[in-house]
Amino acid sequence: MRTYMGAAIILIWGLAPFYWMVITAFRDVDHTFDTTPWPTYVTLDNFRDALATDKGNDFLGAIVNSLIIGAATTAVAMMLGIFTAYALARIEFRGKYVVTGIILAASMFPGVALVTPLFQLFGDIGWIGHYQALIVPNISFVLPLTIYTLTSFLGDLPWELEEAARVDGASRGRPSGR
Repeated sequence: MRTYMGAAIILIWGLAPFYWMVITAFRDVDHTFDTTPWPTYVTLDNFRDALATDKGNDFLGAIVNSLIIGAATTAVAMMLGIFTAYALARIEFRGKYVVTGIILAASMFPGVALVTPLFQLFGDIGWIGHYQALIVPNISFVLPLTIYTLTSFLGDLPWELEEAARVDGASRGRPSGR
């Protein structure tokens, strides 16, 4: 009984902010800061206002931009990360641990410290207002984590899978594409 009570308290504590957010979204603008647990007047005007482009909002455009930037960042980071992680996980070479250390050190550098220099650089080369001004920094921020995660994953895969693929005629890089 005590376990269920504790779980219920934690569940309510965790879900209460989401409940309050949803309830506030359906409230009238004049009653936004009411503390009643249920709105006295339910309206969809807030959603119409958020999606209305005549008021200067472009919420759907922002969603599309976010999807484009996220998809491009993910695709490029995965392509670069898979090749780098494969080399770090499967190939023995001199300086392997130095490269891994540099990649991990790069992930510890706070990205916010790069905002001003990147803004100045992107302004100089004319990238302000273009997708690549967000995609390139995002790639640099997620690439160390991508490489680190994929290196662990590829290192845990059995060598026998790769050997079986080579017996079947695949090159060294071919099994990773399947």
